[in-house]
Amino acid sequence: MRKRSFVLSALILSQTLVFANENQEHHHKATNISDAITQGKINGGLALYGQSVDLKKQDNDNKDYAYGNAHLTLGYETNPLYGFSIGAEFKGNAKLGEKNDGDYIYGAPFQNEALLSQGFINYSVSDIVNLRVGRQEVDKEWLGDNQEAAILDVSALKDTLISVGYSRKKAETGIDLSEHFYKPTEKGIYFLEVENSSLENITLKPYVYTAPEAITFYGLKGNFEVENLDLVLHYATSNVSDKFEDGNVEDNSILHTEASLEIIENLNTNIGYIKTDKKGGAGLMTAYGDNISPFEDGFYVYDIDARTYYAGVSYSILDIDLSALYGITKYGEENQKEKELNISAGYNFTEELNASVMWVNVDTDKNDANNYPNYNKYLASVEYKF
Repeated sequence: MRKRSFVLSALILSQTLVFANENQEHHHKATNISDAITQGKINGGLALYGQSVDLKKQDNDNKDYAYGNAHLTLGYETNPLYGFSIGAEFKGNAKLGEKNDGDYIYGAPFQNEALLSQGFINYSVSDIVNLRVGRQEVDKEWLGDNQEAAILDVSALKDTLISVGYSRKKAETGIDLSEHFYKPTEKGIYFLEVENSSLENITLKPYVYTAPEAITFYGLKGNFEVENLDLVLHYATSNVSDKFEDGNVEDNSILHTEASLEIIENLNTNIGYIKTDKKGGAGLMTAYGDNISPFEDGFYVYDIDARTYYAGVSYSILDIDLSALYGITKYGEENQKEKELNISAGYNFTEELNASVMWVNVDTDKNDANNYPNYNKYLASVEYKF
């Protein structure tokens, strides 16, 4: 009964908030605290999600698993007052069912039923300066998901965006899993990114990240766009601190290149290659997030001496989105292989309501040291955003 009440209450709440939000859009800046609160913006979403994993070979340690989840997101941000605004976002999850005891908690994982995913103070000056402090969604080269951070974005220079900040904790939370905020490294991570697009068709982004007593890495990402072709070349290397795990982790590095081509309108294809350091891989660099691996799972993309080749295609027609991705990762001293196929389809009923399904097939090497089994994974979701 509690699960039904959660979904029903969420539906009623969403309709109430949508109506309220229609009357509270930011038409102008607030002049007093009352206006800042009453003219604030509400956003959120409701979703139903299910996942099933069928292993090709089962034993006492590896069994099929499945679970379903009902998800609610509710966020609010005040209208800016003298450049300042305050925002918060809560996410809630309710188990709809599971195949075996523990599938829901350990399979995703869902570590909490409710989470303050965002809670921040924001200060902005026109489109030149933006400072956000607190829990927030982040999309930087090596910071992703939700971070407990302070991030400053400055675009005072023409065609240049400078981002600098610090994060102490991260969490991944959504319709398919929800983590507690945790520390990937003991003393957090500092970063600086400079993105410049002053050259025609070219965007360059040099950056440096440093996690005290863990790792310092720096890299350069370049994008070249011309007509229907987009090329990416990205390289990063690092120095791992001798204090991190008693100096038992080697330096990390990674190379990524990708070419994307729009063949005809709404039909796109891409091909890429990823290579990590022969001794250290790139795992520690991804501790706070990443934007390179294209796979749904991709267990070995950042492993030691991993070489990944992949190709994909996507097509949109009417309100239907179709995509397919296939890749092979070779890794380790014995040149082991992991093959992964992702096929997905989505349908947009409206701008707010969509449904999607995905099939994931993973074929691991029989000599896999971690004993990962081969499996098929099936994902399905329906999501409404307001």
